[in-house]
Amino acid sequence: MAQVKIKQPPPSAVLIRHLERLERDLGELDLVLGDNPAKKEAAPLNSLAAAPAGSLIPPPISALPKQAEQLVILQELGITLPQAQELALSNDLAIQERQAQVKESQGLVRSAQGLYAPSIGIRAQGGYSQQSAYNFAPQNNYSLYPEYSSVSQNNGSSIKTYAPGAGFRVASNGWNALTTGFADISAGLRLDYNLLDLSRGPALATRQAQRQEAIARYGDQLRATQLAVSSSFYKLQLAQQQVRIRKAVLANDLVIKSQVEALKRAGLVPRLDVYRIEARCQEGQRRLLQALADRRSSQRELSNLLNVAFSTTLTAAGPFSLQPPWPFSLENTLVQGFYENPQLLALNAAREALLRQADGQAAQLLPSLGIFAEGGYGQTNLSNFGVKLQGCCGATHIPVVQNQQADWAAGLKFNWRVFDGGISAGEVSASRAAADRLNLAGARERNRIRQELETAFFSYEAALAQVVAARAGYRAAREALRDARARYGIGLADYTDVSDSLRELTVAMEAKAEAVTQANLSYARLLRELSPPLALPATNS
Repeated sequence: MAQVKIKQPPPSAVLIRHLERLERDLGELDLVLGDNPAKKEAAPLNSLAAAPAGSLIPPPISALPKQAEQLVILQELGITLPQAQELALSNDLAIQERQAQVKESQGLVRSAQGLYAPSIGIRAQGGYSQQSAYNFAPQNNYSLYPEYSSVSQNNGSSIKTYAPGAGFRVASNGWNALTTGFADISAGLRLDYNLLDLSRGPALATRQAQRQEAIARYGDQLRATQLAVSSSFYKLQLAQQQVRIRKAVLANDLVIKSQVEALKRAGLVPRLDVYRIEARCQEGQRRLLQALADRRSSQRELSNLLNVAFSTTLTAAGPFSLQPPWPFSLENTLVQGFYENPQLLALNAAREALLRQADGQAAQLLPSLGIFAEGGYGQTNLSNFGVKLQGCCGATHIPVVQNQQADWAAGLKFNWRVFDGGISAGEVSASRAAADRLNLAGARERNRIRQELETAFFSYEAALAQVVAARAGYRAAREALRDARARYGIGLADYTDVSDSLRELTVAMEAKAEAVTQANLSYARLLRELSPPLALPATNS
């Protein structure tokens, strides 16, 4: 046994100094992991207005980068969770879409209100046309005119002649050619007003219910966006902490590796130890690369969610700490979750809109009564020019004729569609069936909200217990590393004890960070169903 006993290698001064530096780094990292919330991970912007010009402005809606240079990240900005939520209110595309729906519903309400007002219309028209005509008369019309005189002939007979200046006299083979221009203009005013229209009230009520649904959908989108931003922010914080943890661990593994290689060259350790520490370093390198990728992915997720400029990426700043304790019991949480929940309000408003729509469809078969009044004025000018006469119609062509007319009318309109083949009845039945369907959907949504709240509440309680356990495990691992370092310094332990203690501390640090993140994510899920809307768009009654 004495012959096979391997001499214990002496402690490495380099490793001892590095472990002392690691102890200081762990103390700073401990502040970031929640024991001292005042410690900042990164300096955030003082305010969103302090950001560089254009860095937080969303790209144009139709913008599509066509060059790779447009997507190069030029700046990294640190923001806190409240700043991220504030930025989402102005940049989030889903919120903007809901705002547009609210404005659309307001326009439809104003349109339905117009059914109670009279309608006034103006009509006006004008035009000009031209016509050319040629007339030929092979036979005269002398028989229509009185005799003018009798002329005696040599043989004693007489010939009757007719008045040569008669305006309508047409001689045989007479003709005329004329061009006529027509110019006309007219204008009128009409007023219509429904005295009795039983479909107006349901139409207005339908639009008002649809507006309430749009507002409720907007409030629900605010909650959904708040949850999405919080979740993305917490995941980015966790990824940032994991990078810091794995960088520190890999740095220490590399120092231990250098010491093991030196001991191997001196013949103090077997080749097995070199392979072990090499494998541990490679595993640490792999985990660090994955953490770096997760951090970059989380940064882009938050940046894209907040719709910032293409060349800007965001990082999570502020303390990595637990949210304040949840103030309600599970039962009170459920009660608060059901109270004025925008998802339930939206379904109720949609159901009300369908019921009022059914009333309006049924009213199509009821009588309606209205009044109308209209008046107008018109004028026509007829001009004859280019007149050519040969034995025909000399005095009948008036150069200019002007015609004027004015009229007005007033009366009652009555309409009653007695039978429409079942069209209205079918529409009413479909609308009421759709309302019943939404009523069932409301009950299903109520159960879903309860399940979501209960799951989040149980996860939150479990996460808090995990935080307590993770903190205790972290403190124990810290003390174990200190003892291992001290024992190594006096030769009572070797570098493998230090390496194992460091690995246990790594697991404890990551477990602590993950437990805090899980608790905050559960807290955000509870807020998603309970928090009041952050803001509402301006509405016009």
